Amino acid sequence: MRPGPWVCAVIFLYGCSQEPARKPTLFTDVTKESGVTFRNDLSYTETFNPYTYRNFYNGAGVAIGDINNDGLLDVYFAGNQADNKLYLNTGDLKFKDITDQAGVACPGVWSTGVTFADVNGDGLQDIYVCKSGDPNAPRRYNELFINNGDLTFTEQSEKYDSTSPVFPCRQHSSITIKTETSIVIYSQTPSGPLVIMTL
Repeated sequence: MRPGPWVCAVIFLYGCSQEPARKPTLFTDVTKESGVTFRNDLSYTETFNPYTYRNFYNGAGVAIGDINNDGLLDVYFAGNQADNKLYLNTGDLKFKDITDQAGVACPGVWSTGVTFADVNGDGLQDIYVCKSGDPNAPRRYNELFINNGDLTFTEQSEKYDSTSPVFPCRQHSSITIKTETSIVIYSQTPSGPLVIMTL
């Protein structure tokens, strides 16, 4: 005996009403709860755009390290047209914006990368920020922020001779030499040359 039309309709509607089983996801979006609000938004003008500045869309950078030795990894975001941001990890994936207190915003200058490294060997992570952008912009030189140990930093690039005003940089990598008395910083420049500085 063939099923009537109403039986087919019930089966069809039942099948449509069931949501497909959702597979468990590997990651959970905690952006809203984290306290991290940094955005690297870009806007161009007739005089400053991807045609006049070829590295316009190269991006900025991020560094992760423990700036106060509490065992929690803190985050520093470099911004192009946005000010840089330093977030202190308070636990449970919650972060506090301490940029103003720390003095590491680098306002009004195009940052292209950042690295944490203990430059002066005092056991605290310092911050080295790469700069680029408009050649006529003030403070276009790379900046080195020495950790004062109280969640504040002091800019000392001139003291450590690490300003690199001639070579705007994209990103830095750093390693500690075997003697543990020096830091070597490798800087990739937009035009290609590798700049090596020993601090």
